[in-house]
Amino acid sequence: MQLPRHASQPLLALAILAMLIVPFTVVNAEVATATAKAVQPQSATKDAQKIIVILTEFPHVRHSVSRSSVQERLTELDTFYREVSHGLAWVKADVTEMWYEVSTPLSKLDIQKWFFSKDDMTDFRRKAITAADSDVNYRNYDYVVIVAAGKV
Repeated sequence: MQLPRHASQPLLALAILAMLIVPFTVVNAEVATATAKAVQPQSATKDAQKIIVILTEFPHVRHSVSRSSVQERLTELDTFYREVSHGLAWVKADVTEMWYEVSTPLSKLDIQKWFFSKDDMTDFRRKAITAADSDVNYRNYDYVVIVAAGKV
């Protein structure tokens, strides 16, 4: 099954899918690739995949996608997970009620390219998660997805 792409939001589904493959715990890829240990097979993904989606924007870059549009994409993602897993896995996603502002202007962060600054991306993630911290209990979720205004 292919996720439908709407003309006004072609990258949103891709961004959400890309973020889902990494659990909330961040792994240092350089260390992981340098390790000589054998990779252990992972068990199949089953049951609810609990996701919190943090909506973020920047001081001079406001969102142009509605919260309900993000929720629609997550519903489509849930349908996709259920279909490809034959009902063994599904998405249970919550979207923050508000858009949180990251204090650093987007123009000051090198996070809009395929080869982004790792330090800037870490700073952005930390600020986005911190901004929503008082409203989100992260212990209730397996994954954090950050939807950012602009072309991030």
